[in-house]
Amino acid sequence: MADKPLADLIDSAAGAHLTIRTLPARRGELAATLRALEARVETRADDALAVRGTTPQEAGMLAHHRGIPLTELSIQRSTLEDAYMALTDDAVEYRAKEAA
Repeated sequence: MADKPLADLIDSAAGAHLTIRTLPARRGELAATLRALEARVETRADDALAVRGTTPQEAGMLAHHRGIPLTELSIQRSTLEDAYMALTDDAVEYRAKEAA
């Protein structure tokens, strides 16, 4: 399927993202600012931001320059299982039925 080091395979297949938390009143401002820099931002169910397309350093400096306090800035790396599922998703012969 792929001939590359395991860490590169995992990152290319399933990717990594940043988890960023800030004060609820500043979350929207931070998300909009990151999107303006072409980062992909999702607000998760736990109110953290899942951010792709930027580095921790860039996100941290951006927040600092905007005066937005961060309560978490971490990298979430995918697992080997995530990469396997991403690589073989199209090859799945049987799938669970969707709930009606």
